[in-house]
Amino acid sequence: MGIANNDDELLSPLWKLKHLRLNFRHDVEHGKDISKKLMQGGAAFKNLIGHARPRNTSDWKQAQLKTYEHLGSMLSNVLLRMI
Repeated sequence: MGIANNDDELLSPLWKLKHLRLNFRHDVEHGKDISKKLMQGGAAFKNLIGHARPRNTSDWKQAQLKTYEHLGSMLSNVLLRMI
C-alpha cells in the first residue's frame, strides 16, 4: 500500500487537475457521463478562481498559479508522511 492510499483529501489536487485536463484536452462530448464530466471541470475551476469557467487571461493565470500552489502543498504533505 502506498503512503497516500485512501486519502482523497490529500490527493484532491491531482483529481482537480485530471478533471481540468479532461474538460479541455479531451473530447468530453462522447461516451457516458457527459454532463458529469463537464460539472467536474466546472467545479475544479470554481475551486481555483471562484467561477466555473475562466473569463479572461487573468482567470487562466490565477487558475494555473492556484493549481501549482495546491500541487506543491500536496507534494509537501506526501513527503512529510514519508518521514
